[in-house]
Amino acid sequence: MSMADEYIRREDAKDALQEKVFHNLTDEFYGAMQVLDELEPADVISKADMITLLEETEKDITKGVETSSTGMMIKAVFGVIKCKVNMMGEKSNE
Repeated sequence: MSMADEYIRREDAKDALQEKVFHNLTDEFYGAMQVLDELEPADVISKADMITLLEETEKDITKGVETSSTGMMIKAVFGVIKCKVNMMGEKSNE
């Protein structure tokens, strides 16, 4: 399950809340609805978009030094980061 799967849409939460308390409209219900309306949206980026951003950044940083030892080390570091991003949200055996 990815991290994005753990987020719910605000409208879905409001709809579910309305269904549960439709017959018991109280001040608490309206207070809960106000809290949901005031929640900040989650800042979510897909793995694919993150990998693309990392690849573009890697190209920018290694431009002109791709074949040097420094360029190779930078590419190795970005390779590890991209691998970690791909594993995000997966269950580990640890």
